[in-house]
Amino acid sequence: MTENELSKIVFNLGLKVHKELGPGLLESAYEECLFYEINKYGLFVQKQKTLPLIYEDVKLDIGYRIDLLIENKLIIEIKSVEALNDLHLAQLLTYLKLSNCKLGLLINSNTIEKGIYDLQEGDVLFVRSSVKPSGVGLTTVINDNLTDVVYSGFLIRFRNKSIKKEFKRYCFDSKYFRDNLISNSTVSANTNINQNALSELLLLYPKSLPEQTTIATVLSDIDEYILSLERLIAKKQAIKQGAMQQLFSGKWLTVSGQWLVQNDNIIRYNDEKVFEIYGKNYKFAKNFMWQKNH
Repeated sequence: MTENELSKIVFNLGLKVHKELGPGLLESAYEECLFYEINKYGLFVQKQKTLPLIYEDVKLDIGYRIDLLIENKLIIEIKSVEALNDLHLAQLLTYLKLSNCKLGLLINSNTIEKGIYDLQEGDVLFVRSSVKPSGVGLTTVINDNLTDVVYSGFLIRFRNKSIKKEFKRYCFDSKYFRDNLISNSTVSANTNINQNALSELLLLYPKSLPEQTTIATVLSDIDEYILSLERLIAKKQAIKQGAMQQLFSGKWLTVSGQWLVQNDNIIRYNDEKVFEIYGKNYKFAKNFMWQKNH
């Protein structure tokens, strides 16, 4: 799963937490609840992950802690402040650089900036700064009107009612748009895209809303199929790892004889069940040798 896909999932989970808790609580409260939601979703997440500074090949623990690290790819920093500022952004960029991650999210909510930086259904949020060029301009689409949420200065909001919400999930991820966005970014210590440069980019989409819906539906179906294949591959890989762990664990002494996978998918040695396997039937060579290390 890509950083962009992870960010969309985590962003929606963060909105769920905010709707339940509301504003004004300690950062630790939002962190614990979001950690719970991400775990429940089934993603691998680490809380208060130590981030050492490597100096002359020596790892130095200088107190850096990532609030939440998801799938070792996405950094989440949670704030409960009146307004985010450049120091918060600098902190996140430092974590991205030290961790070699491409994308991070700053999550914050307050009541003062409502109405100016509000989020409505169909809004698109762009990441405006990233350590790596591939991280700049990554997007997420807002699913619902969010009356108690504002977006941070780390993001740029795009609002257009002539493009279907479902279509927006794909048009901003196209190779054409991404290549143009990155070529119009500025590079210093980080790669950045500002709102003026973003507004000048050409976005291709059909004017017909039904056609947008049809295209989005087809692409969504393909995504679901790809996801099901990825889950199947992950399952088969886990089965393979389990088989290898058993087969090469050194539990068996030297043997010789006939190994056979029968129709019940059970590996047998001289009619004695020794290992269960899934999938196709296989026949092993006679006099196959297993040797235990001493």
